[in-house]
Amino acid sequence: SFFSITGNSFTNITNTLQMLKRCKDLTSLMVGTNFKGETIPQDETIDGFEKLQVLTIDDCPLVGQDPLWISNLENLGMLDLSLNQLTGQIPSWIDGLGFLFFLDISSNQLSGNIPTALSKLPMLLSERNAAKLDTRFLELPAFWTPLRQYRTVGAFPSKLCLDNNNFTGVIPPEIGQLKMLDILNLSSNSLTGEIPQEICNLTNLQTLDLSDNQLTGAIPSALSDLHFLSRFDVSNNKLEGEVPSGGQFDSFSNSSYSGNPKLCGPMINNDCNSRPSSASGKRRNNLRPALVIGITAGGLIALILLACFLIARLAYDDHTENVVPLRSRR
Repeated sequence: SFFSITGNSFTNITNTLQMLKRCKDLTSLMVGTNFKGETIPQDETIDGFEKLQVLTIDDCPLVGQDPLWISNLENLGMLDLSLNQLTGQIPSWIDGLGFLFFLDISSNQLSGNIPTALSKLPMLLSERNAAKLDTRFLELPAFWTPLRQYRTVGAFPSKLCLDNNNFTGVIPPEIGQLKMLDILNLSSNSLTGEIPQEICNLTNLQTLDLSDNQLTGAIPSALSDLHFLSRFDVSNNKLEGEVPSGGQFDSFSNSSYSGNPKLCGPMINNDCNSRPSSASGKRRNNLRPALVIGITAGGLIALILLACFLIARLAYDDHTENVVPLRSRR
C-alpha cells in the first residue's frame, strides 16, 4: 500500500507505472527524483490505482503536459508534480478530483490564466467536506522534510502551490471560496491586476506568497484579520498605498514588502504623511502656470512703475534747473 523509490536513478517511467498499477491496494506512490528528462506518459491505458491517495512525481524533471490519466484517480488527495518541465495549462478536469486538497505544480513551465476550476475543489470549500479525508495511518511515515514526518494523509496542510511558472492574468476572486486552504503560493509568475478582496475570506490561511509578479493597487486592509497568517510576502510587485497594520502584520519584516517603492507605513519605515498625494501633486502642477503668469505680470508692472518714476524725476530735475536762474536774476 505504500511504495517509495524517491532519490534514485530509475528509468522508463511509463513501464514503471504500467507495472505498479497492478498493485490494487496501493495508497501512496512516491517516485520523484528519478526518470531524468523523460516524458510524462499521457497514455490513458495507465488505469488502475483505484485506491491511490498520494502521488508524487517531483524533481525528475519530466517534460510534457499534465496527463489525463490522473483525472481518473478518484481518491487522490495529494498530487506533487513540482520541479519538472511540464508545459500547457492547468487542465479543466482538476476540480473533478473530489478528494484533492494538496496540489503542488510549482517550478514548471505552465502558462495561461489561473482557472476558476481550482476554486471548486470540494476538500477546500468546507470543513464538512474536509472531514471526509481518510484518517487511517499510513503504513510508513511520509517525510516531507528531513525534520517533518506525517502519519496520516489528513495531517498534511492543504495547499495550492503554483509558484515559479508562467501564469498570466489576474488572481481569480473565486479563490476566496477555499475556506480550508492553509497555504497559497502564486509567486514568481506574471500575474497582473489587484489583490482580490476575497482572499481576506481565507480565514485558515497560514502562508500567502504573491511575490515577484506585476500586481498593482493597495494591499487589502482586511488581511490583518487573518489570525493564523504567519508568512506573508508581496515583494517585487507594483503595489502602492499604506501597508495594513495590526494583527499578524505587526510581525512581518520589511523584506515582505521590498520592491514596491510606492508602499508606505510604519512597518517599512516610510511615512505615508511625508509622501505627497497625487491630488496635491496635481494642484501643485495647476498652480505653476498661474504662478509664472503672476510673477511675469508683477515684473512688468514694476518695470512700468520704475519707468514712470524715472521719467517724472527727470522732468522735475529739468524744471528745477530752469527755476533756479530765474530766482537768481531777482
